[in-house]
Amino acid sequence: MTAIPFPFQVPAFALRFPLPRPVRARQQGACRLDRHATRWIDAPAIGQRIACTSGELWITHDGEGRDTVVAAGGVHVVDSTRRMGIHALADSRFELIRAPR
Repeated sequence: MTAIPFPFQVPAFALRFPLPRPVRARQQGACRLDRHATRWIDAPAIGQRIACTSGELWITHDGEGRDTVVAAGGVHVVDSTRRMGIHALADSRFELIRAPR
């Protein structure tokens, strides 16, 4: 009886190359967003701050009706652990600051 290979068998040469690592959204540090770009943070920490240093940001949490617009010089303090979207209304720079412990 002849063995039939599994239809999704990986060729031997493909095993020599490393698989790409998943990219995680940065949870702290300086960030930049071009106009109309959005960065998602899956599980923000309560108390984490978003300090807008230039431009204008629209911040929203999935499933919540309230949104926040933060202009340059403004700070948003995270008060929900739901997935958070940071959308640039203009070319923007901002700082993600870790929540105090």
